[in-house]
Amino acid sequence: MKVFLGMVLMFTTQLVTKVTAINRLNKSGNVSIGFLVSLHGEYSSAIENCTRFYLPGVNRVEALIYAVDKINNDSELLPNVTLGYDIRDYCNDRGIAMKSAYEFITSNSFTFDSITEYSTNARNFCRQCMNEVRNHSDSIVGVVGPFGSRNSLQVAGLMRVVGLAGISPSATSEELSWPFYDQFFRTVPPDNLQAKAMADLIDEFDWNYVAAVAVEHSYGLYGIRALEREALERKTFCIGFTEYIAPTDYQRNLPIIVERLKRAAHVKVVVLWIEDRIAKDLMKEAAKQKLYYRIWVMSDSLATKNPDFLGSDFIYLGIYLGIQPKQYRDIEYENHLKGLTPKKSLKLENKFWETVWKEEYGCVANLNASNTQGSCSENFTISTIFNKLSDDFVSYQVDAVYAIAHALDKIYRCKKGQGLLKGGECPSTSPSINPHHVLMYLRNVSFKGITGRIQFDELGDPYSSSYDIISFQQNDGVGRHNKVKVGDWFKNRSSKLKIFEGAIAWNSSSGIPKSVCKDVCPPGTMQTTTIACCWECLKCPDGTITQSHGARNCTSCSAMQLSSDDRITCIDLPIISLKWSDITAIVIAIITSIGLLLCAFVMFVFVRYRDTPIVKASNKELSAVILLAIVLCYVLTFLHISGPSDELCSVVEPLRYVSLTICVSVLVLKTIRILRAFETRAMLQCISKNLIFDTRKQFIVVLLINAPQLLLLALWKGTDQPSLKKEIVAKVSILLSCQLYKTTAGFTFHMCMVAYLIMWSLFCAYYAFKARNLPENFNEAKYIGFSMYILLLSWITYFPVQYTLDGWYVTVVSCATILVSSYGFLICIFAPKIHVALFHPERNTSEFVRSTIRQHKSSEVEPARDVAQALSGTIVGASPLGAKITTEA
Repeated sequence: MKVFLGMVLMFTTQLVTKVTAINRLNKSGNVSIGFLVSLHGEYSSAIENCTRFYLPGVNRVEALIYAVDKINNDSELLPNVTLGYDIRDYCNDRGIAMKSAYEFITSNSFTFDSITEYSTNARNFCRQCMNEVRNHSDSIVGVVGPFGSRNSLQVAGLMRVVGLAGISPSATSEELSWPFYDQFFRTVPPDNLQAKAMADLIDEFDWNYVAAVAVEHSYGLYGIRALEREALERKTFCIGFTEYIAPTDYQRNLPIIVERLKRAAHVKVVVLWIEDRIAKDLMKEAAKQKLYYRIWVMSDSLATKNPDFLGSDFIYLGIYLGIQPKQYRDIEYENHLKGLTPKKSLKLENKFWETVWKEEYGCVANLNASNTQGSCSENFTISTIFNKLSDDFVSYQVDAVYAIAHALDKIYRCKKGQGLLKGGECPSTSPSINPHHVLMYLRNVSFKGITGRIQFDELGDPYSSSYDIISFQQNDGVGRHNKVKVGDWFKNRSSKLKIFEGAIAWNSSSGIPKSVCKDVCPPGTMQTTTIACCWECLKCPDGTITQSHGARNCTSCSAMQLSSDDRITCIDLPIISLKWSDITAIVIAIITSIGLLLCAFVMFVFVRYRDTPIVKASNKELSAVILLAIVLCYVLTFLHISGPSDELCSVVEPLRYVSLTICVSVLVLKTIRILRAFETRAMLQCISKNLIFDTRKQFIVVLLINAPQLLLLALWKGTDQPSLKKEIVAKVSILLSCQLYKTTAGFTFHMCMVAYLIMWSLFCAYYAFKARNLPENFNEAKYIGFSMYILLLSWITYFPVQYTLDGWYVTVVSCATILVSSYGFLICIFAPKIHVALFHPERNTSEFVRSTIRQHKSSEVEPARDVAQALSGTIVGASPLGAKITTEA
């Protein structure tokens, strides 16, 4: 490894020998520290010189000299030891930084011998170089710098091999925390902690999708990598995409990067892990393309800058937030800096102030010059350009100097037996200190510095770390920005991040802007993740809804509901049943109402003509019973179209069979009476004589015929009564109907009631058919037969519909069956009598009845005589029709 390093040093030395005019300040001492500072922005190979003078670099140089002088004047720290320095301007160029580091190495015999131990050629070549270097510098025992991560990596790798300690006040790359760089220290927190602070900031404002722009070298690569690691571990936000910018020749890529940021309209937060020069060019391109209203989250390379570097053109690009190592002020040094004038600066060892006067004021500081053009006024002070000179890393730089000073102090104060060397030996300080020993003692320093307790872990990182959260805010519309502290972050605090309430001006009436991959999915859709932290809005499937924004899953509607078209609410499924508002229901209601009116009309006519033969012959009591049963059928029809329910279903279905059975039972009696009037068989005579012509016994017979039906009704309702049935047609409708039974018992009782009704209907129809040719006045049997035929045919039609269809169709057919049966009874039984009573009063006399009977066939004489006698009043107490008839002679 050392042989290889020797070859690298030979190549590096030859490469940088062409670099001329390197700015340098040095001061001899008993022991010296090397400083690598960037006073210029870049090195131009075309003119072989450094360009773009960097004002904060002068501040850094002045702070270094100030710190060294302060240490030399401190009687407690390094007493009787003069600390020297060798300050080199490396012009932000790795080649010059390497050359300067090489010269620091060769200035010390210990480090020189380390790199030339295994290479004769390197030894011979480097001895010549070392002699040249030693003529111009003291032996360097430690180096402060470089400031940037990119340059620090190169220098740290070189110094590690020879054991020369380096401390950077601003190199934050996580790569420098690798074990390979364990001899490189820093007083500033590493980027892995900055990434944690940035992740906390992103979480604080609930930004779950951000973009990133990073410089394509160690600082940007490892910074974004650390932030990506935080995003992966936390799973609270994602870096949607990262654009990397090369450190040089990047201009042609900026329009493409800005265009992509512009296309990602919902991504409002952009993390900038780049250098100030690149950032300024990026902002120019953003302004050119009108990329407005973004939140730019800046890493420390930008956050530590003076906000003036943005310029007035960038105010409207959005909000600028930044994370920088916590700013610690050295008031004594600030007062020293602000009090500098051109005249005072001539007495300082920092010769670079002359450049400041030239660059900023266009004058020169000259003690011998009078107040003529070109000479600086004595009234000029640094305070007017203090913001341009300010550098938030100065305090960390001073602590780096003090860290080496404290390590040296421990070496000089070491007592035998208490040293860190083997056996408690103390390091030798004569003729010079071995940098290896400085490295050893540097690992063990612990003191209170400007930035807090200075102590290093095994990787060279500081134990304590903290950050300021800053915002570049518009300065009252004057086209400038102010840096405002809006929060802080402490590594060792339980709640690490703290944002000061109301400190951030969001420039938005809606409050904190959102940064998402897409708009949060609206109600009616579900937010389905496609890639990390991004989603598609999918409309909820039919039958499901969401009522909140950003819902991850759709909620299913109940089985009795369907989703609205917008999938926001569940809507009850339409209930398919017969309603009063339906045309069919209206028609049925009208027909039923007509039937009820006709019943009332029949009742009126029967009451009006109650003393006429036609009414008396109809048996008023039984006619009233059948008429009430017909009214009940009409009422059941109204209940049918009222909409099914458990209560109605339990009543309507059973009572339908009961009411029809009552009608049939009465007609059975009527048929038997008619047959009795014209039959001579002894059995029928006996039955009719004992039962048929006694009114009280007639009711008993009707009750006995209906008793089994009533018993079946009670058993049906007691075991498995009819109930409401809801048949759900998925996502379409709910069919409401009456379910006649659920169990075998219910089915059995239902079928028994039907069979019982049909049995009596067939019995009645049979005898009515036999009596169809009896005389006209007693031809009621023919009409009874017609009513039975209608009843049986309607039920034959109904049963197939009941067992094959569902829903309101069954209800309509059921209503139609009852109506047909009811109208059959009403018309067939009562219409002929009403017709005679109203339109043929001449037939409604006893004489007409007698004449009709006389015309009957001769084989029927005897029964006819009995009837005639009944009509003439001879037989009082019973007529052939079961009515008591009293007639005038």
